[in-house]
Amino acid sequence: MATAAGIPPLAADRLRGDVRDAVHEAQGAVELGVTAGADGLILTIAPPAHRLDAVLVALNGHGAELDGDVVRVHARRTPLQSV
Repeated sequence: MATAAGIPPLAADRLRGDVRDAVHEAQGAVELGVTAGADGLILTIAPPAHRLDAVLVALNGHGAELDGDVVRVHARRTPLQSV
């Protein structure tokens, strides 16, 4: 989905791996949401409350932010450049 939203393949693969690690860090049931928009995608992970910090750290390289009881990542589309 990241590649379809305009995220370059290598960045999409890195995000996929880090999301996998974040879900593993949640150590339990997790709610995962992804929304594609005009400028990229928004990923939300709702882990158990006591694992929020671990999930946030796992996604830190993607500008993850804590929004209440959800960790949110906004992966932006790479702008096209004229040549």
